[in-house]
Amino acid sequence: MTHSTLSMKIPSNGTQVHVQSTGSGPPIVLMHGWLGSSYHWRKVVPLLADRFQVIVPDMRGYGESARPDTGYDGETLADDIQGVLEALGLSRPIVVGHDMGALPALLLAARPAVAARGLVYIDEPLPGYNLDRFTAFTDQNPFVYWWFAFNAQPHLPAMMW
Repeated sequence: MTHSTLSMKIPSNGTQVHVQSTGSGPPIVLMHGWLGSSYHWRKVVPLLADRFQVIVPDMRGYGESARPDTGYDGETLADDIQGVLEALGLSRPIVVGHDMGALPALLLAARPAVAARGLVYIDEPLPGYNLDRFTAFTDQNPFVYWWFAFNAQPHLPAMMW
């Protein structure tokens, strides 16, 4: 079945979040990773649209969303998407996060106000388990991902687009 796709900018948490929505059924939110956008999910969305209302945001600073100077931490990104869900009148989503979208997805899904029916956490270290191994910048830690420090620089995410 072919579904029409709505593309909109939704004011949320002091910024504008570009969102695409298609399909019908329970909501599922797909949160992309570093240097991605809603386009990242283009081959997945049609596979889900017959069973779910698929919500695909461009995260703050990416794609067609606004590029504010601040707010690129997990809690703020989760706030952005919670505001999108509220603006669309959606509740109990399945929340999917890939790469840098995984931590905000986890934080969003854990909120009682969101009441997520499920979480899919893809391709990202887990906080409280192995996140420090990949992000602690010490001489003794040879496993650090260089891009965590790169992305921690002020204004960098907005400059990448």
